[in-house]
Amino acid sequence: MAKGFEEPDFFTDHSVLLDPYEALDAVRSQSSVRQMENHDFVMVTGFAEATAVLLDGEHFSSVIAAAGPTAPLPFVPEGDDITDQIAAHHHEFVGHETFLSFDGAEHSARRALLNKLFTPSRLRANELYMHDLADRMVRDVVAKGGCELMHDLATPYVTYVIADLLGVPEEDRAKITEILASAPLPGAVDDADAGASLAPLAEQVGGMFAGYILDRRANPRQDVMTDLATARFPDGSIPEVGELVMLAIFLFAAGQDTSAKLVGNSGDPSPDQQVCTHRR
Repeated sequence: MAKGFEEPDFFTDHSVLLDPYEALDAVRSQSSVRQMENHDFVMVTGFAEATAVLLDGEHFSSVIAAAGPTAPLPFVPEGDDITDQIAAHHHEFVGHETFLSFDGAEHSARRALLNKLFTPSRLRANELYMHDLADRMVRDVVAKGGCELMHDLATPYVTYVIADLLGVPEEDRAKITEILASAPLPGAVDDADAGASLAPLAEQVGGMFAGYILDRRANPRQDVMTDLATARFPDGSIPEVGELVMLAIFLFAAGQDTSAKLVGNSGDPSPDQQVCTHRR
């Protein structure tokens, strides 16, 4: 450890949140694999080392992928191999509802369900919808003379795009957008577990999606929601409705934050060209 090195706090320091790159470089300069001083976990910043960990499903688990490393384990580890303990307590982990928390064959089986939504023809149709939606939203902003970038453009745009991809009926998209806009953000610095669990969203949106899926199973149509409702696991088994609901909600939750922020940070126009304000 270099003398005088002060370890950044990636979980509570707002300055690190706003500009993490210098902090990451500082940690990497000490070691690409480092036992952190202020938290009981190892931080991996080297590309080769991180790749090795991510590809090694035998020795490393993704069970904390949704919540991150700050949430405590729901059990006291015993022995060098805690695989069986993770399986027994999987339902107790924060964020266990997402397929990201599963390992191996269980993860692959759930991912296969989503892959059915990303066929070339479906993505082309979604791309056309994205162009049309962007055109309509920007025209509305120009007509109004301004907007708040994240609230009026970035967040609803992302939600509507995912809703179209999933086949949510047009008349329900505004309601889902409103619900997601008021949901806790994933990765919140002031609450390490905020947004990690999909349970709050499931309570509000889950009933709507369960209704869609049950309807499509009883009355199949030529749409994406029917493809999702009638999908099967690779072994031929039929997923529970709740499983499909959580997969759909995960898509909304995952894209809501990252993609909306990407749109919001895409550029800052000069004052004489600025149409939208940006609330941080």
